[in-house]
Amino acid sequence: MLENTPLLGHFRTKDITIEAYITILKKFYTFFSQLEKQLEHTGIEHVLVDYIDRRKAALLIGDLKFLGQKIQMTNANVVPKISSLSESFGALYVMEGSTLGGKFISAVLQEKLNIGPESGGSFFYGYGMDTSTKWKIFCESLTTYNQKFQEDDQIISTACATFLQFRTWLENINSQDTDLSFK
Repeated sequence: MLENTPLLGHFRTKDITIEAYITILKKFYTFFSQLEKQLEHTGIEHVLVDYIDRRKAALLIGDLKFLGQKIQMTNANVVPKISSLSESFGALYVMEGSTLGGKFISAVLQEKLNIGPESGGSFFYGYGMDTSTKWKIFCESLTTYNQKFQEDDQIISTACATFLQFRTWLENINSQDTDLSFK
């Protein structure tokens, strides 16, 4: 589970600091922006019609800028290669699934750092009250796609690869990683 990584564990133990939160946002930005860049070339927006609304990198940029951070991408490749619709759905399963813990994380951010959706916490606020509905819509789109193309193995293997690479990226808290991404 991602919440057991050293960085995200701060939310579980509620000992989050602004420095740790900024590091988390930087890590998430690097991962999500690279993943979204790969998804652009798969045609996912034609199958998942609200895909554009599901992109998260812009929220992370907004949160980091609100917190006074400058954005610069790293050269490190931290995501799996995504080149098909099935792989897109697998990767999006992880991305969309990450929004489900946002309600808890948002509450911790508000309580401990006084950060809300308009003050550096928009990424974890996610879809707000619509989170469950958006998750359900995504799952329905995924099911419809898979019923038509029967590519369970590719979807599942990409979801697993995406999750593992995301976890590895979050566990690697080498300061050089975040220094490369945000100067």
